[in-house]
Amino acid sequence: VFGSRALNPAYDAVLTLITGYPTALWELHHNIGHHRNFLEPGTDVASIHDPKTGRAFSRVWYTLRGNATIHRDSFRIGKAEALRGRPKLLQKLRFELAAQAAVLGALLVWNPTLTVIFLVIPNVLAGALVWWESYVHHRGVPSTGIYDGSVTTTGQRFNHVNFNIGHHTAHHEKPTLHWSLLPGRTDVIASKIPEVCWRGASPGPGGLVAPVQDPRDPRGPREVRPLASATEPIRRTHPEGALSA
Repeated sequence: VFGSRALNPAYDAVLTLITGYPTALWELHHNIGHHRNFLEPGTDVASIHDPKTGRAFSRVWYTLRGNATIHRDSFRIGKAEALRGRPKLLQKLRFELAAQAAVLGALLVWNPTLTVIFLVIPNVLAGALVWWESYVHHRGVPSTGIYDGSVTTTGQRFNHVNFNIGHHTAHHEKPTLHWSLLPGRTDVIASKIPEVCWRGASPGPGGLVAPVQDPRDPRGPREVRPLASATEPIRRTHPEGALSA
């Protein structure tokens, strides 16, 4: 974010206190663990499907499970990256977690009540919100390739509040593209996104019927349905399973 090497870690520390998630945690879990494997439920650390049965978790269980396992999975990914000769993210994760623990510990000693009310509880709730919202972005879609592996939500209000995360296919196609440019990217790739992947005002509670409109489609709003119930087990293979972040 900043040109200064000193300012970026300070900014990361502030974000960590606000959200409860260190930056390195998200870099490992989301950028590597999810983006590389989002077409492969068995290896995607953020998959909504049970790797043993192929069936979708409930949204509540997915939220609880994700918040409880993100640290474990991030360390596992970090160690794997270190074995490949890329140890920096693991080192960064350890440093950021140690700094987070030190600051929280000092605040708890200073005023435990205020710290729990204004930091600990909000951190847990913020993490839960991340997982709750993430649940719908890959549900009810074919997931055979990058253009049909995510839900694309065009609702302006939803995207304004959520930093354009509704343009999820564009986000996965170009993960490093700034969030403000995602709607434009959706316009570019709209013809490649199947009807089943489009949503309207919001992504909905997972694969529900919703009026949608492809920005390039002159036919106007229409209703589309998922190819299959999101509770059915998925049976597929994905040649693109090892997409790079």
